[in-house]
Amino acid sequence: MNVKTGKSPEDLGIKIPEGKQYSSRDFKVRTCPACKELGKRNFNDSSLSINMVKKVGNCHKCGTKFAWGSGGRRNYTEKIEYDLPVDELEMAGPEVLDWLKGRGITDRTIIDATVRQKMFYDKSVKKERPWVAFPYYKKIDGELKLINCKYRDIRDKQFRQEKNAEPSLWLSHMAQGAKTVVITEGEMDTLSIMQSLGIDYMKEKSVMVLSINGGAINEQDKDIDGKLRGFSLSYDATVGKADEVVLACDADPQGQRLKEELKNRIDKDVRVMRFGNSKDANELLETLGPESVRSSLEGAEVESPDGVSRLEEYSDKLRDLYDNGLNKGTTTYFDGVDSMWRWRSKEVNVVSGYANEGKTTLWLHLAMIACVFEPDRVFLVFSPENIPQEEFFEDLIHSFIGLPMDIDVKQRMSRDQLEKAMEFLNKHFLLLYPMTKSDKGIDEENFKVDTIISKIIETKRTDAITDVVIDPYNMVEHDLRLSDREDLYISKFMTKLKRVALRCDVTVTLIAHQLTPRPDPKTGNLPRPSMYQIKGGGTFADKADNVITIWRPYRRKQYLDNVAEEHERFISNATMSDKEKSILLNSLIVMESEKIKKQKLVAKTGECILLYKFQSARFFAIDGDDDVVGSNPLQTGPAKSYEDQIAEIEEEYHENKNDIKIEEVLPPMDDNDDVPF
Repeated sequence: MNVKTGKSPEDLGIKIPEGKQYSSRDFKVRTCPACKELGKRNFNDSSLSINMVKKVGNCHKCGTKFAWGSGGRRNYTEKIEYDLPVDELEMAGPEVLDWLKGRGITDRTIIDATVRQKMFYDKSVKKERPWVAFPYYKKIDGELKLINCKYRDIRDKQFRQEKNAEPSLWLSHMAQGAKTVVITEGEMDTLSIMQSLGIDYMKEKSVMVLSINGGAINEQDKDIDGKLRGFSLSYDATVGKADEVVLACDADPQGQRLKEELKNRIDKDVRVMRFGNSKDANELLETLGPESVRSSLEGAEVESPDGVSRLEEYSDKLRDLYDNGLNKGTTTYFDGVDSMWRWRSKEVNVVSGYANEGKTTLWLHLAMIACVFEPDRVFLVFSPENIPQEEFFEDLIHSFIGLPMDIDVKQRMSRDQLEKAMEFLNKHFLLLYPMTKSDKGIDEENFKVDTIISKIIETKRTDAITDVVIDPYNMVEHDLRLSDREDLYISKFMTKLKRVALRCDVTVTLIAHQLTPRPDPKTGNLPRPSMYQIKGGGTFADKADNVITIWRPYRRKQYLDNVAEEHERFISNATMSDKEKSILLNSLIVMESEKIKKQKLVAKTGECILLYKFQSARFFAIDGDDDVVGSNPLQTGPAKSYEDQIAEIEEEYHENKNDIKIEEVLPPMDDNDDVPF
């Protein structure tokens, strides 16, 4: 073991980053002075782990240990004494053999790998039961001795190891002279690869398969060097002498973390096995057989640096896009709106406008229309401003039926219409209002960002949601520390929304307010909203896929002699009174898309004019210059769900099927007939 000692890290050529001088946790620095001296490749990799409390450093690339001060030198010069376990192992009996054979491992491989068994007392049945034993051997004074043993319960996935035993790679005593060393994260994966290759193949190709004794690396593993000590102690005799190394780690996060840690500790090119849709080598053996495992080994490749990928990794997805079409935006059922924005999964929309100008009302109306025509759409809405919850649903019911439910209104919806609306909305809308219990057992609102994200992920599993609405941004509980810049925080927040949109395959719409504007001194109306005037900064616009602004130009005050030229046509009707003209202009809404990131797949930026009709609680899009009335997919009657529309079509067909004329279809021509080309 190469150990360098000195008075301080600087004395050893180690530069400690600013602020880390008093750190109580392990951290990594970029440059290892020993790697630089040895001429190692990529010596600027973060391979040097530092512990300022213990006053030691450890380079995972070149293996050099660093120590400063008396404490540090003592940490590396103390020799660890290990105990040799008593060899009480037995030949594998019927239960263990049956279990191994059930996992695809035959007698020959069991014998070659010296798999054994050991009896342990089971309190539940008050008798001894066999556990499969994986013995670790090492040559000591020319004699092969048992230095450790790992045990696995064949009835339950429990593991044991001998106490104070020397850690090592499993089967390292058999790897001397191997040109190719394969490292797995568990003994069963090692057996699976050995089984698939066969002893003759392994001898001919000079391949040996080994296993980490400590398994994969979990989040709670703080002492990673300690967990991989067996790998470090076995390195020189196995990996260090091989021509190439292949890593066969599990595809789960723990296995991938182990893979990265091992790559940092191996000073040569490393190839990586991939298992397709299987989790590991044993699952691949059980599902697709030994040929698939052998192909996986022979097809193992050197990985690109983390974060770098090649097209071939996405070739199947590209072929699928070619065969089945791109992920394009889907209709809003308003022609005018479709020309400037459409729904598209995996995207983040930011909708902004001034307070109380209809942002939420319009967006939920678009959501409801989507659900009417698409039976699989389900919206999860976080809208704590719209409480109590029954009033939130009352607004949707009003819009769905096109009539109010207020008892004081003469022309209101019927009881049957109410029940129909409730049945429909119950399928398509979920309200998110997270609560948590305080230390005193009191229910309190929990609007933290991570809580909302976790609820979105959980609800995707339980209710197959397709869309999420967060309304508004300032009702989310943000953990903005004094040291954080607001723009950087918003950037991280928007990144979280994008990740959950991609992970859950949903659209995420964030409602955000505008900065307080200056009203026009003549009319009192507010200026057109802008994506760079969103309260919190332009980072919202920078990180969003699409930015939509909602504007009521004539909401505050209305002077008929200050109407914009493009809106004059709405009040050109001479029979309308000034009051009627003012009411109409007050209901006029400009919906504008200022940013559409994927214009080829969604729409081009533009604007659409809508009119809001209070009686029906619906929006009507103005689709042409001659149109001053507007159209709505639901028109004036109660909305009909997708199921009701299908039922009506079927009913109409059955009523009129006798009147349908069926044309005679001529039989196909024989091959000898002339083809009229």
